Parts: sequence; structure tokens; C-alpha cells
Amino acid sequence: MTWLVWRRQRAALLLCAALLGGTALVLVAARLLLTGAAAELGVTACLTDRAVDCTDGGRRYELYQSFRGFQGPARAWLWVLAPIVGMIAGAGLFAREFEQRTQVFALTQATSRTRWWATGIAVTLVPVLVAVAGLTLVASWALAPFAVLYEHYRIEPVDFDLSGVLPVGSALLAFAIAAAAGLLLRNSLATIVVTVLGWTLIFFVVLYDRYDYLPAETTTTPLTDTWRGWDGDTGPGTLPRDFGFLDAAGNRIDLTTFYRHCPVPTDMRVCAPTIGAVSVYRDYQPDSNYWPLQGITTAIMIVLSALTLAAGKLRLRRVV
Repeated sequence: MTWLVWRRQRAALLLCAALLGGTALVLVAARLLLTGAAAELGVTACLTDRAVDCTDGGRRYELYQSFRGFQGPARAWLWVLAPIVGMIAGAGLFAREFEQRTQVFALTQATSRTRWWATGIAVTLVPVLVAVAGLTLVASWALAPFAVLYEHYRIEPVDFDLSGVLPVGSALLAFAIAAAAGLLLRNSLATIVVTVLGWTLIFFVVLYDRYDYLPAETTTTPLTDTWRGWDGDTGPGTLPRDFGFLDAAGNRIDLTTFYRHCPVPTDMRVCAPTIGAVSVYRDYQPDSNYWPLQGITTAIMIVLSALTLAAGKLRLRRVV
């Protein structure tokens, strides 16, 4: 059974391997080109020390501009690659069996329906998840100097989804939707459409608020120390979540009320006290919450994937 599944899935698996392997090669080449260019310009510190400003003109600015067009698309491609690979691996797993009616032969043999289902998932899913995990490690290494040069942090959107265990969870979720949809719809094209829509819906409804799974930390700044009431940060590597003004009792002032009395570009230090504001608060997710947030988000993906696969398994009872 294992060999049969491999033979039927080898085209999809080889396509996944080509996408992941090709991406890894491009990332490694990009890092080597970036570090080589930095060495030629004598600005290697721009890739290792975040305290070095690489945007103040001259040769350092040349390095900054040279790779600016690569790092954005590369991160976007990595963001969509994991679910794409999961979809490719899962879309044809069962849907093509029904389209070609080959499931009749498999289900009329000594092999049970559960074994047919489980073997197909295991043989296809395990190598895909291992390969995605490997690419994630390569991408973390290859993009490390880019993160320093362009001031990206792992807690930030996009970077958060490209690192840790989230790419594996993303691929797993897409695979689960595709595999279950294949059993339910029995059509490869419909399965692909449902997978894209399903993964997108789950992301924006369930996973979009991933930074709110843990309580944010708060810092406050006296209004007199804040230029125009807005500047000041929460430290490197943190992710701002909310901001606003506090009165003398520490109560948060509704921003609708605030903007009505102090429209931008009013000097906030002058205007804010007229409605009782004495300080600025900023909510943020610290870098220390990176792994807890990764764990919670991935756990949600695993649970949703298990439920989705279970729904597909129930369909097997009436499969002929």
C-alpha cells in the first residue's frame, strides 16, 4: 500500500520538492550575494549589528538599496509557499482516486478503508512537513542578515509567520483541507478552489488575531516627554498593538473623543491636557512572547487540521 501511494503521489511530491528546493537555493544564493556585496563595500557590520545605521547615505545606503527589491518579494513568497505545498500534496491524494475510479480497486481488496486513508495521508504528509521544516531552517539562516539590514524582527507580521513552527502548521492545515475536500468533492479543481478559500478564511477569521492570544504589555510616557504625543517606542523587537492617552486617574481616554478635540496635526502636548490627558500609553507584544504565541497559533492549526481530517474520514463510511 505504501509503495502504491508513493507511485500515485510521486508527481505531486516531486513538484513540492522542486518548489522547496528551488526556493532554498535562491535564498542561499541571495545571502551569499548580500554578504559578498557588504564585504566589497566594507560595511559587513550592517548585516550583523542592528546598532549600525545602513541608511545614512554613501556605500552603506548603496547596499541597502541594492537588495531592497529582493527581500520583500522573498518574504511574501515564503509566506504563501507553505500552504501552496500543503495544497499540492493533499489536493490529488483522494480527489484523483475518485476522478479515475481507482478507489474501487483499493477498497475492494483486503486493505481496510481506514488503512487506505491513513497510509495515503502518512506517506504524503510526513515528507512534506519534514521538507517545509528544513526550508524554514534554511530561510531563517539565509534571511538573518536581511533582517538586520532592513530592521525586521521575528515577532513582527510576516517574519513571525516565516519562522519557528508556523510554516509547518500552515502546510499541515492546507493539506488537511485539501485531503478532506478531495474526499467530499471528488474533483481536483473543486478541491483546489475550496482549499484556497478555506485556508484564507481560517487565517483571517481565526489566525489573524494571533497577536491577541496573550495579553499585551503596556508602557506609559508622561505627555511632557512625548513629542507631539506620538513618538517614543516600546523597545527593539516588540510589536505595537495599541496606543492612546490616560487621564490623571489612569483611565484610558476614548480616541474618538480625543480626535474630536485634538485633530492631527495639532500639537498633542498642548491640546491633550485640555481634555484631561496627562500621559501616553502603548500596548505591545514583547519578543519574550514569540515562542508562546508560536505554540498557541500552531496548536490551533493542529486542532483544526485534525478536525478537518476527521471530517474527511467520516466520509469514508459511504465511499464506494
